Amino acid sequence: MLNFLKIPLRLPFIKGGFIDIKIKWSAIILMRILLLADISSYHTYLFAETLSEQGHEVHVASAEPPLRPTNSFEIHRVRPLVEKKNFFRYLPLIPQFRKLAGELYPDVTHAHFISNYGFIARFIQGKKILSVWGSDLLVVPSKSVIHRRLTAWILKGFDLIHVDAIFMKGILNGWGIPGEKIRIFPFGLKKGIRDLPLTIQKRNLFITHRRLDSDMDPLTVVRAFKQFHKSYPDVELVMMSDGEMRQEIERAIAKDTFIRLTGRVSRETLIKNLTNSRFYVSASFTDSTSVSLLEAMATGCFPIVTDIPGNREWIIHAKNGLLFKPGNADELVERMISAVSHPELVDEAIMYNKSVIQKRANFEENVRKLYEEL
Repeated sequence: MLNFLKIPLRLPFIKGGFIDIKIKWSAIILMRILLLADISSYHTYLFAETLSEQGHEVHVASAEPPLRPTNSFEIHRVRPLVEKKNFFRYLPLIPQFRKLAGELYPDVTHAHFISNYGFIARFIQGKKILSVWGSDLLVVPSKSVIHRRLTAWILKGFDLIHVDAIFMKGILNGWGIPGEKIRIFPFGLKKGIRDLPLTIQKRNLFITHRRLDSDMDPLTVVRAFKQFHKSYPDVELVMMSDGEMRQEIERAIAKDTFIRLTGRVSRETLIKNLTNSRFYVSASFTDSTSVSLLEAMATGCFPIVTDIPGNREWIIHAKNGLLFKPGNADELVERMISAVSHPELVDEAIMYNKSVIQKRANFEENVRKLYEEL
């Protein structure tokens, strides 16, 4: 960011003389930014659209097909030879990504997710940022010695590393990344969602929109809700998601009319259903800052989530939500019963959570601060 500039000008006066004036404006350095990220993800669109709205020239290069068309930024699809998302999907694409970067000559290359686009960015020259999404640092390195060594090598190749939870900074420090290279802010929510009016009096509808993958543990949610429903037959659970465990979940709820699996839905439908729901459930084993949790807090859902570091940065047990041990369906049942039995706690938590979101989850401001440093 440049300081205010004053430039003197001499303009002709009507009667032939001259007047001296000074024009004062704030000159902002706008950049050409190359995002390397999964363009089929809503979070990538959020990042790219926000940067574009702030005046930057944004290009997104991705091996994945776009989630939807857009006029806000340029999409460059680099088609993979292998459809399955693994290391060998991205390795052969390095020359194409390097060629694109050479043609665009960006001011900044910003990679999202360590093991795929962070890996590709290591072969691109220039100023670089890495955004860590959570599982790429919390789960992937533990898969093998090779994964761990590759992660260490990738992390050392960036000017700044962005994480979305405070505890993640300590983990990066353990990988040898100094604090001055780390920036902490949640992916957060855009103004439209943050400013939605609250509806306090809602029926006892439970909702979850976490991926149907093993690290999100959707089966624990299903098992717990079936048990809970025996005591509270008027409640329903809506699962608005998809993933590798979808068929398994479909079999588990085949005879249960009180659990609805919608699959992946549009943003408009998601926000509408969250707004109409009173309780939000997540059984994830691992998370940094969950955007799904922030969305639930912003739309007036009372959170019942796992007792893990990422969630504890947002939820104080029995104040603005309830925590339960990961994988413990019985404890989740107890938390569900406690939530429906204490409406006053839920109402107070909903109001409190809205204020937390307004203060801490301003995505536009956080992104602006990150790029101002560059």
